[in-house]
Amino acid sequence: METINMKIMRYLNLLNEVSRVRTTKCFFYNNTLFFAVPPAKISQAIGPGGNNIKEISRKLRMKIRIMKDAKDLNDAKRFLEDIVKPLTFTSLEIKDDEIIITAGSRTNRASLFGRYKKRLEELKKITEFSFKKELVII
Repeated sequence: METINMKIMRYLNLLNEVSRVRTTKCFFYNNTLFFAVPPAKISQAIGPGGNNIKEISRKLRMKIRIMKDAKDLNDAKRFLEDIVKPLTFTSLEIKDDEIIITAGSRTNRASLFGRYKKRLEELKKITEFSFKKELVII
């Protein structure tokens, strides 16, 4: 059985093969495969008319999103907002080893958590991987 790391490597290589854009960040959130690419390479990764996204999506048979990578913690709010779109959250605060998101309405909080807290767990892994901080949603 293929390990998750091998699959991620295959996805990263496919993005590079199709768009000639290299990245090290690839993750799943809400049944969508995300590629976080350097901001200067976003247009190249998407391709003319979204052709690169369409080709990767067709080959992998899954939804694909390409987004700007975060350079540092200052980009954390934009980075996490891009992931959870079209959902929104009221604020993001960075404290010591935590990133605290204030969800706002009860509906937004429930949507950010997802069924059986699946989205919450995915977002926690992404936050840990990208920023080396624990995610808390209130």
